[in-house]
Amino acid sequence: MSEAVAITGVFLSVVVIMYMTRKQFPMGLNMLLASFLVGISSDMSGVKIGSIIVDSLTSPQTINLVLVVFLIGVMAEILKETGSLHKMLNSLNILIKDNRIIVATLPSLIGMLPLHGGAILSAPMVEEAGTKLNLSSSRMSSINMIFRHIWYLIFPLFPAVILALEISGVPLRTFLLLNIPTTIITIVVSFFWLFRGVNNYKDHSGYSLDVKNLVHFIQSITPLLVAVILAVVFDVYIPLALAVGVMLAFFNYLTDSSQPIAGELKKRVSYVKGGLKWNMMFAVVGILLYKNFVENSGVIEIISTNLVEIGIPLAVLLFLVPLLTGFFTGHSLAAIGIAYPIFGPMMPGGNAFLGFFALLYVTSMVGYIISPVHLCLFLTREHFQVEFKKIYQELLVPVMTMLVVVVLVTVIWSM
Repeated sequence: MSEAVAITGVFLSVVVIMYMTRKQFPMGLNMLLASFLVGISSDMSGVKIGSIIVDSLTSPQTINLVLVVFLIGVMAEILKETGSLHKMLNSLNILIKDNRIIVATLPSLIGMLPLHGGAILSAPMVEEAGTKLNLSSSRMSSINMIFRHIWYLIFPLFPAVILALEISGVPLRTFLLLNIPTTIITIVVSFFWLFRGVNNYKDHSGYSLDVKNLVHFIQSITPLLVAVILAVVFDVYIPLALAVGVMLAFFNYLTDSSQPIAGELKKRVSYVKGGLKWNMMFAVVGILLYKNFVENSGVIEIISTNLVEIGIPLAVLLFLVPLLTGFFTGHSLAAIGIAYPIFGPMMPGGNAFLGFFALLYVTSMVGYIISPVHLCLFLTREHFQVEFKKIYQELLVPVMTMLVVVVLVTVIWSM
C-alpha cells in the first residue's frame, strides 16, 4: 500500500479511538480495533500482525502494567470497604483548623485512589466544608477538580504516570523532577485564586493536638505512604511496592471489626475480587498493543519527514495534539497512549527529550482534566448543579498556569 494509505490509517485509528471512547465503548476494545486498522493500512502480513500481538502480550512492560493496575484497584477497594478512607478524612477534619486547607485536601486524598469518576466521592465533602466559607458552586466544583487531579502530574501510583514511564523509559525520579515545578506552582496559584476573597476561613475554637486522631490518620494512610516511599525513595519495583501496600491495607483495622477474625478475613478476600478492574487492565494491554503497531508500521518515519518538510515545529504539535486528544477522549490513558507512540520517536535525545516529554504529558493531562466527557468533571457538575461555562471560568487560571509553567520547563530542559 502507499504511504498515503498508511498515514491515513494512523489518523483514522485516532478518530476511531476518540469516537468510540466518547460512546463509552471499553478502552481496550477501542485500542484493539485501532491497532488492527493501523496494521491493515500499513500492509502488514498476518504473520507480522500475529508476531506483534504475541510480543505485546508477553512483554515485561505489559505484565508490569497489568500487575500495577490490578494491585491499585485492589488497594482502592480495600481502603474504601474497610473504612480506612473514612477514618482518614474524619481525622483530617479534626486535625486541621484552616477550612481552606481542609477543602483543598479532601479531593487530594480521595485522588490517591484512582477510581473512575472518583471525584463524586469528594464532592459532598467539599460542599460541606466549602459552604462554611460561602464558596460558590462553581468555585467548589473547580476545587474538587483541580486538587484531585493536579497530583496526577507526579503521583507515582496513578496509572497514566506508570504508563508514561513504561512506554518512554524515563526513570521515576527524573519524571518527578520534570513535573514537580509545574505541580507546586499550580497548587499555590490555584489555592490563592480559588479561595480569593474568602474571609473567616479559620476555626477559632483553639488548637490542641489530638493524638488519637493523629494516630488514626497515620494508621489509615500508612498503606499508601509505604507503597509510595518504597517506589520513590528506595526505587523498589512498583508492583512489589504496591503488593506491600495491599498487604498492609488488608490487615489494617482487622481487630476493629465486630465480626470474628475468620469472618472478617473472608470478607476482605471478597474485597480483593471486587478490586479487579478488568476494563482498565484490558485498556492497558490495548494501549501497548496500539503503540507497538504504530511503531512497526513505519508511519512515524513518514510523518516525521513530512512534518519537517511542511515546517510545523515539533513543540507546537506536542502542545496541541496531546491537549486535544485528552480533551476529546476525556481519558488519561488514551491521551498518553495515542500521543506518545506517534510523537515519542520524533523527539530529540538528551535533556531536550525530557523537556518535550514533560510537555506531552502535562498537556495531555490538561486536556483530560477539562474535557466535558471526563467523568469526574461531569459528575462534579451534576453534584453542584453548575454550568460548564462557570466551571471553566474558575479553571482558566489554574489551567493556564499549568500550561505556561510546563512550556517554561520545556524551554529550560531544551537549552
